[in-house]
Amino acid sequence: MLLERFDLARYFHKVLTREDSLDRGEQLEMALSGLAVPKERAVFVGDRLNDLNSAKRVGVKFVFIRSREDGTQAEVAFRDMKSFLTALTSGLG
Repeated sequence: MLLERFDLARYFHKVLTREDSLDRGEQLEMALSGLAVPKERAVFVGDRLNDLNSAKRVGVKFVFIRSREDGTQAEVAFRDMKSFLTALTSGLG
């Protein structure tokens, strides 16, 4: 899993995959429910437009990791995992 590969698992309290649900919005709702976290305190990290749209639909903050520019506006975006990890370890998380 990428979280282990990049030594990021320690930053995530719950991880959901396609095995839990194929609908990303449903996965977000499951995570919020399982963690008992209000939407205002949740952050969803993703790399797909579907991730961004699902976060908006559910009403959670979104961090976009995307290596190419495609005109998509996200509040917080990183070009790659390395820059995300640097920000995370320096105070983002």
